[in-house]
Amino acid sequence: TTQYALSQKQSSHKLSSFCLINTRSIGYKLPLLEDFVNTFDYSVVGFTETWISPGTVNDGMLSFNNRFTVYRADRDNSGGGVALLVSADLPSTLAFSHSFSPYCQTVAATTHFENSQFLICLVYRSPSCDHAFNNPSHHSNSLLALTSSLSLKQCVSDPTRGNNILDVVLTTHPHRVHNCRVLPPLPKLDHSLVAFSLDASIPRPPPLVIRDYRSANWDRIQYEIAAVDWDTLLAQSDQTPDALYSAFLDIIHPIINENVPYRKISSKPFLLPKKSQRLLRKSRKLFKHDKLKDNASSIPALIDELGVSQTDSQIKVDLLAHHFSKCFNHNVPPPLLLPPSLLATRSLIRSPFLP
Repeated sequence: TTQYALSQKQSSHKLSSFCLINTRSIGYKLPLLEDFVNTFDYSVVGFTETWISPGTVNDGMLSFNNRFTVYRADRDNSGGGVALLVSADLPSTLAFSHSFSPYCQTVAATTHFENSQFLICLVYRSPSCDHAFNNPSHHSNSLLALTSSLSLKQCVSDPTRGNNILDVVLTTHPHRVHNCRVLPPLPKLDHSLVAFSLDASIPRPPPLVIRDYRSANWDRIQYEIAAVDWDTLLAQSDQTPDALYSAFLDIIHPIINENVPYRKISSKPFLLPKKSQRLLRKSRKLFKHDKLKDNASSIPALIDELGVSQTDSQIKVDLLAHHFSKCFNHNVPPPLLLPPSLLATRSLIRSPFLP
């Protein structure tokens, strides 16, 4: 138990823990495996040699009370089979599941950790293909050549059953696999366990910087450019365009480096066209200047029929509704068109700013 706990303690919160277990018939060992997985809180668990079918052990039983999403490939006859359990907290989808023959089953899922996406593939190879990874046979060399061509690196260095490495971890990102170790087998299991952690975090890219010409020291730039004896400088260079341009850059670049600072820019891509970006900035600027202060009324005080100034919002709404209901009353002939100044003075609703 101490070794299992040590494997977990060395993982930080940014690491997702994995465990590979050869169960050699998972059916009657489900309570033992569920207790082990729940105790050490693995994110992904791979079971090989499950020896099950949907009729004997269904996905609900393998999910351990819905803690995991289950992906499986059962052998058509007895024996073999694989099951990949991915934490229900991690978004995942089935990539493929297939039983190639009685000797090989595989299942794969696309899984998201943090901001990264990984393809996790679990493969079981029957003992009928008895070639250990540390056995220098022709078949093993062919398999190692295949993994090398796919840029896969084998991370397990200790035997997992007897003196042979039968349970392996292959990855295209060896720098992200940490603390890969072989743990003692659980009761009733004849294979050791393989546990490791996956660093799913993406290194933050360095900030993007550009020259900030708005903050440049233009007085000094003009002075230093004016102080250059261009005639002598260019006369000393070859009179080819490339040589003259190179001599010009040799003078200008140091002046820029000394007088034009850098500024950071956002690394997030802005997908709007330049014209749309300008319009968006302009609208935000106008909105910022036109933004009303807190507790300020959007409509000034209104004068009711009795000449009382009303500032309550609900009363102003009622006054406006009453006024416009008269304007749109079709049973009453429309009022005569008057100049705006006279119409404002005769209106029942007047602004206190009008005489």
